[in-house]
Amino acid sequence: MEQFEQNLLQSIDEMKRGEFAAVHAPEQIEAHLRGRPMDSSEATPKASTPVGSNLVFVFGTLKEGYPNFATNRGRRIPGDFVTRERYPLYLMGERFSPWLVFLPGAGERIVGQLFEVDDAALAAMDLLERIDASDGYRRVPIAVEGVGDAVGQRQTVHAYVKPPEQFDVTQARLGPLAEYTMAHAKLYRSRGVVS
Repeated sequence: MEQFEQNLLQSIDEMKRGEFAAVHAPEQIEAHLRGRPMDSSEATPKASTPVGSNLVFVFGTLKEGYPNFATNRGRRIPGDFVTRERYPLYLMGERFSPWLVFLPGAGERIVGQLFEVDDAALAAMDLLERIDASDGYRRVPIAVEGVGDAVGQRQTVHAYVKPPEQFDVTQARLGPLAEYTMAHAKLYRSRGVVS
């Protein structure tokens, strides 16, 4: 847990300086992804990850059973989680991509899932979310709490968000939402399908 807290504090410091998480070398990511196609939605058992690894809150296509779940190589923490703050969540553009806009206090408390992931899995998620691209998502710390079976659990975790300056209301197709559902996922088109 101490390592996670150190990593989280480092992420906060990087965010304040305008820097964002580093992506691991392509060979590290490739070694981790071998045997599972990048765009596969095939459900395969998740490998156990050690305590103290990275905790990631997923609210969109990285959720279990959703279009980009193949990239999420973590172990799910049982139950559902909700953001402690309210955020705007929209389906955006011709791809109907889920965007959690990083505007704490606006929108809804967002429902999602929590995963424990190792560094290689986190790097794969960073690559999918294009955190180094000017129009990509940013990995930032947010506070979540458990609901249902996970009630009482409170965590500060990583989440992939869109900076407010990227948000263009004319590109919003649906929202603000409190939860990204399977009906929303059926509208989603991966980057390779839409050009």
